[in-house]
Amino acid sequence: MRELASQDPFADPDRANDNAASDTEASEEDNHDRYQAMVDEMKARIVALDEALHRVGSGTYGYCVRCSLMIDTDRLAIIPTATLCSECERKKGK
Repeated sequence: MRELASQDPFADPDRANDNAASDTEASEEDNHDRYQAMVDEMKARIVALDEALHRVGSGTYGYCVRCSLMIDTDRLAIIPTATLCSECERKKGK
């Protein structure tokens, strides 16, 4: 996340005073939005991992939070942070 933050064009404190052309400004803004989306996604993954580790510690990892049935191990192998079994995930999408 630090590396991404350092690549963010808005991280440069002199950016506000550089009088960049409008196309450069638009490009910087687009890049900032892209970097911010990546940082937000990383933060969400960290939260999901922390929650999964908490479930491991409490003995509830691998159980669906909606129906309490075990989540298929193949699903957990693909999505280790899954909180719903496949059936509840399908129902959620409807």
